[in-house]
Amino acid sequence: MTMSARESWRRQVAVHHAQSIKAQGGMGSPEDFWSDTAHTFRTDPHRTDDPGLNRILQLVEPGSTALDVGGGGGRFALPLALRCRHVTVVEPSPSMVRVLEQTAEDYSIHNITVVNDVWEYADVEPVDVVLSTHVIYGVEDVVPFVKKMSDHAKRMVIVLLYMRSPQSHLAPAWQLVHQERRTNLPAMPELMNVLWEMGVYPNLEMAAVSGPRAYPDIATAM
Repeated sequence: MTMSARESWRRQVAVHHAQSIKAQGGMGSPEDFWSDTAHTFRTDPHRTDDPGLNRILQLVEPGSTALDVGGGGGRFALPLALRCRHVTVVEPSPSMVRVLEQTAEDYSIHNITVVNDVWEYADVEPVDVVLSTHVIYGVEDVVPFVKKMSDHAKRMVIVLLYMRSPQSHLAPAWQLVHQERRTNLPAMPELMNVLWEMGVYPNLEMAAVSGPRAYPDIATAM
């Protein structure tokens, strides 16, 4: 029997997570996974060197309302707030929320509301544009996640993903260390299969990838 795209996605995410938990000694992820690295997601809302962001800003009409699902430290939500009438961010990580709120304060951006919750349980109003950037990879049941985004978008849903999920380039090193083949998280090709199965036929655009994140020294990187 052929596995559905939805089930194939679910199994791929489940296996990846199980491998990660095993490597962590069975403890699973900490309560706030991003607590040690959230500060690295602080960015300048006025930046112009991010191809993905630049395209998103072209798609969003001035004065719109927007919702950023899994908005993290505000890498996309804060630039959107400079263009939109109001932006709502749904973000479950308290440390990411702190980075977002501090950056918003530093740049005097006040037309933004943060909901500290996971998207599946967040209670928010519909908006013109719903955005999700580099979040869906690890969502086990992606269909209701996508449906909720669609239900909350009056005009458009924008999803930004890599063709290969983050950290997938480390799979060969994982196999050397853990003596098993790493199952990578799904990414854009797998999402397209799920969307087609749902009867959703999106406009797919390709954008250049921003350069790799740099660290000031080896100690910070470690």
